[in-house]
Amino acid sequence: QYGLGNVTLNQIIEEAATTNNIFTRYLFEMGNSIGITLMVIFFGVESFSSLGNTYLTSLLASFSTKLALILGANVYYPANFLSQDLLNINWGTGFNFFAESFINFGWLGFTLMFIFGFIFSNITRTGQNDSVITNYFSCINASIICSMVRDSSLNGFRLFTQVSLLLYLIIKILEYYRRKRFYYEE
Repeated sequence: QYGLGNVTLNQIIEEAATTNNIFTRYLFEMGNSIGITLMVIFFGVESFSSLGNTYLTSLLASFSTKLALILGANVYYPANFLSQDLLNINWGTGFNFFAESFINFGWLGFTLMFIFGFIFSNITRTGQNDSVITNYFSCINASIICSMVRDSSLNGFRLFTQVSLLLYLIIKILEYYRRKRFYYEE
């Protein structure tokens, strides 16, 4: 007999687990990022539990890896852990922000991506009435966010801290001293 009535759920799962079926090939053709996310889902959150919350670690390490280590954070790239510890390969698979959200929060992590999207949209918003500096940093931040689609939060947060935030602070300090000097010259 042919037809879906004769197919069991186990047969569907077995077929989906092979890489040589139309649905799995379609997902992997969507790019390496979806492949990484699917691998992380396959291994499960428990496989990554030794990393702790990588977002918190990334926030600490974005200022300084030494600072994070002093504070007891486990600074480890999820991509290295996936490649070397779980897949036992000596080349990098890459990683992405979506997979990292999953290892930190499970299925809730995909819902939290909407919150990240809201935050990201606010730091990349530009307008005609915005200053040149605001538009400039919106472009820098958009570039950083685009890179996070194919990278871990550690590199993304480092770029925010060491490029965007540091440069912003330097510009604000220089503006302050320029205004102060201009004020005293009058």
